[in-house]
Amino acid sequence: MTASYNTILYDVNDPVATLTLNRPGALNAWTFEMGAEIDDALARATDDSRVVGIVITGSGRAFCAGADMSLLAETKSGVGMRPAPPTAGDPEWGADFRGTFTSILSIPKPTIAAINGPVAGMALALALACDVRYIAPDAKVTTAFATRGLIAEWGTSWLLPRLIGSGHALDLLLSCRVVTGTEAVGMGLANRVVQGSVVAAAQEYVRFVAERCSPASMAVIKRQVYTQLHAGLADAERQAVDAMEHSLSTRDFKEGAASYFDKRPPSFPRLGGGSVKHSTNSATDEPSVNVKESPFSRPNPSLIVLGGGATEDFDLVIPACQATPEIVSFIVRNTSGFLCAALSAEEADRLQLPFMERFPTGTPSAAWFYGVSVDFDQGSTGISASDRARTARALADPTTTPDQFTRPGHLIPLRIPKETVAGYPERGALAVEMVRTAGLPPVALMATLVRSDRSGSVMDANDARAFARIHQLGFYQ
Repeated sequence: MTASYNTILYDVNDPVATLTLNRPGALNAWTFEMGAEIDDALARATDDSRVVGIVITGSGRAFCAGADMSLLAETKSGVGMRPAPPTAGDPEWGADFRGTFTSILSIPKPTIAAINGPVAGMALALALACDVRYIAPDAKVTTAFATRGLIAEWGTSWLLPRLIGSGHALDLLLSCRVVTGTEAVGMGLANRVVQGSVVAAAQEYVRFVAERCSPASMAVIKRQVYTQLHAGLADAERQAVDAMEHSLSTRDFKEGAASYFDKRPPSFPRLGGGSVKHSTNSATDEPSVNVKESPFSRPNPSLIVLGGGATEDFDLVIPACQATPEIVSFIVRNTSGFLCAALSAEEADRLQLPFMERFPTGTPSAAWFYGVSVDFDQGSTGISASDRARTARALADPTTTPDQFTRPGHLIPLRIPKETVAGYPERGALAVEMVRTAGLPPVALMATLVRSDRSGSVMDANDARAFARIHQLGFYQ
């Protein structure tokens, strides 16, 4: 699909939008019209759900020679050089990201500058505002500002030092010397030198991330990186924790974990203002749920139903760091009530949890081991949902010390030796690996699902799948 513009070319070939500056006779020199068309095309690509990433390049032998000299002549005559405010990007990022080129930073999709030839002056600001820069080895880069009696324009005095350091930035800004693509990569100005078609390489990069990465995750990561350039470490970490907690409640996390364990490529929803391509477990694939039958009013990927291994029963699993009294109560009501906290051998050793018995007996050292039952600090009886939730979170907390546990309790730490995790022979090991994959402390709370009838028998695969559908949980077997 193509769109009609006067000074640029715009084409979408799922999952790539390619924006080509198209004034080859003038080395693609920037004009106000071109700036407006670039902004419109970027906004169009942002809203197009087919587009995962955007490639910006130039036609002919240049990327962009900077501002058209007629603009400089107009400015000399007293005509201002302030383009219209941008429409692309996300205004919620704030004023720092609403500039002519800095607005590109807030576009929620990856942007790649394919620098196929000379880039100078304000065109450098355009390239710097992209997330990734591919460059031809003989492409020539110069700031050019000081040679025209100008200053570091369009945010380059902020962007350039953050990419290459103040020493390299001042060298390029003060001397206006020309560097080749090879030197640009060496100083960190570009990511990769490309022999052959720079545009094809950039488009292939977009296809690569489209096949494996969540568009929603990439959008959050972009915002983290750019907005946290202003933040201190403590603020950045706090924001990351908040974002991580939110990401665990998304379907992208559910699909990412499922594809990992299924050993298949993920299928993530696309971002866009129109039709959205959903993953295989999108809302259209989920059954309707009577909220009265479930404690959750929305899909809850933090809880999963995990089956397989040597036995045919199914466990309800949650990262222990997310345990709450409500979640623990839900687990107890729907399971045998025998709660295990599967944790890595390293964590068990750190907490000095001794062995109670080997399970199953007579198996090699790579088998599971039960540690003694524990209760955190001085709980009431250890059996309440609040006590169990507090103990589970304590097991997953790296600041917890061994002397903070009392015994006996009502949570059974399940010790998972490192050798076991690699082969996934049992669900406990798989639960630990699942939690680790999510970037959480390697402790998972587990209990075996049972039928709600009087028999109290263990659920089979059909029961477990139905349970997962009703409560909108992940199901892995």
